[in-house]
Amino acid sequence: VSSRMLQALAERGQAPQMFRRINARGVPVAAVWATGLVGALAFFASIVGAQKFYQLLYNASGLTGFIIWLGIAICHLRFRKAWVAQGRPLSELKFRARFFPWAPWAAVVLFVVVIFGANIGVFQAEGFSWSDWTTWFDFVSSYITIPLAIALYLGHKWWHKTRLVPLKDCDFSMPRE
Repeated sequence: VSSRMLQALAERGQAPQMFRRINARGVPVAAVWATGLVGALAFFASIVGAQKFYQLLYNASGLTGFIIWLGIAICHLRFRKAWVAQGRPLSELKFRARFFPWAPWAAVVLFVVVIFGANIGVFQAEGFSWSDWTTWFDFVSSYITIPLAIALYLGHKWWHKTRLVPLKDCDFSMPRE
């Protein structure tokens, strides 16, 4: 599945073009090798290095899911605000969230709490000391995803020269091919 996802991203221009190519049997060989290599590295990381690299991968992948859901909640709030700002009636929506706006706001608050509090054990560990390298590693491996996600978001905005779309300018037309 991950190799096909990587190939689809390459077709959309969101991953290196080398992953776009498929062989005569329709297999994205470069994408299969790349995702297989990542899987193998993750497996070997769990058995070497006192599991520190595995801890880094595990924490990064766990927080990433919550950061994605935080983004979805924020997008839901902006979508409804933009819909109303453009004078569209809510009755035109094919689906209306039952507990809007309380549910998305509750989700935002809860995801922020989870994102920052999920690894609070780093600070509660016996013998916690900022001068100890293992404490630094535990802290960085627990929270590196937060600045990384922000940097990737801002980097995307800078690289593609995009800005936050004003609510009145949001495009609600059907996707274009």
